[in-house]
Amino acid sequence: MLGSYINFFWIIVIMKELKEQKRYLKRWYDKTAKRYDIWESKEKLVSESYKQEMGGIKKLLKVKKGDIVLDAATGTGNYLILMAQKGAICYGIDISPKILEVAKKKAEKLNLKNVKELKIGDADKIPYSDKFFDWINCVGMFEYYPIEHVKKIFLEFRRVLKNKGKIVVDFPDINNQEAHKFREKSESVKTKVYLYNFKTVEKVIKDLGLKILKKQIRGFEIQLLLQPE
Repeated sequence: MLGSYINFFWIIVIMKELKEQKRYLKRWYDKTAKRYDIWESKEKLVSESYKQEMGGIKKLLKVKKGDIVLDAATGTGNYLILMAQKGAICYGIDISPKILEVAKKKAEKLNLKNVKELKIGDADKIPYSDKFFDWINCVGMFEYYPIEHVKKIFLEFRRVLKNKGKIVVDFPDINNQEAHKFREKSESVKTKVYLYNFKTVEKVIKDLGLKILKKQIRGFEIQLLLQPE
């Protein structure tokens, strides 16, 4: 009985921390939305890593014309636009309405009619039907959540992904000192960052019936191309 009360207590604590983290991330991205791309290009640690990361993701995202794709945590839409320019039918979700406004303006400026919808949404409760997407891209998000929540997000990805669909994700490389610097800098402004041993990530992926088609390291991120078993 005591063990049950302790487990319940920790569940409540984790849920509270998760709610606070989401609230903070939404507020931060809303606040920085209009200058986010400029900041990213000027901040040396971020910009150098981002260039390498972007190049790596381009190699993994082999989307083709007509593919239906979801960019989860789309931010200012850089990866969404990349997929749209390849002719994919694109949907994006993010918890920040302000940053979605930036992404929408960028897509409109480029006249990308195949960007079908940019919607306020959370990756743990994706607002689309089962087996809807050919591809899901989710870059720069998992480091902000505990592993139990990462599992929940992956379950949502499985739900909305077609049987032969593919997923592109990344995790900070715990063996890279730049990842630790990134965590220290983020936590100095009250943003919790989680760094996981890759064996933990592998186990989560395997337990959820996903297989790793490709693994690569770019910057301080481990980038993965996944597919259902």
